Amino acid sequence: MMRWLIGTACALMISACGYHLVGQGGTSDVIPKDAVALQVQMLNNHDIALLTVVEQALEQRMSLPLMKENKHSEDHLLHVYIEHAQEKMLATSFDSAGIANQYRLTISGKMRVLYQTKQRWESSIMTVQGDVFATGDAIAIEAQRESVAKSLRKEWVQHVLQRMYSGF
Repeated sequence: MMRWLIGTACALMISACGYHLVGQGGTSDVIPKDAVALQVQMLNNHDIALLTVVEQALEQRMSLPLMKENKHSEDHLLHVYIEHAQEKMLATSFDSAGIANQYRLTISGKMRVLYQTKQRWESSIMTVQGDVFATGDAIAIEAQRESVAKSLRKEWVQHVLQRMYSGF
């Protein structure tokens, strides 16, 4: 009985102090209540595929319309910047002839959120990785690389949004 009481007390103290897992924070102060639209831009790179995944995820999660052009005043426009986005593929394993048979695909970058010219949140550099196996000809390898990249882009966005909504 005493163990149950101590366990319950510890659980209540942890929840009372605001402790939560990344991405499990519910609402976030990053997104202001009076924002009427969202604009996403890539800086330092123009990875259209990553930009599209970010736009779709933000529009769906925030319930704000996506603005490609400034139709609203800057006062109520939430700016999201993707910075230092990189997609790299490096050979990690070779066969006996010295030909690469496995690659490591890495997607990294950071995100900043600004509202009314003030920074509301900034992530650290977030990185996700996956392996591409070289089986078949160059077309098959490229198709597998694109399949892994598509999955990693979604994973990267998920990690960044979890950080943003948890407040970390």
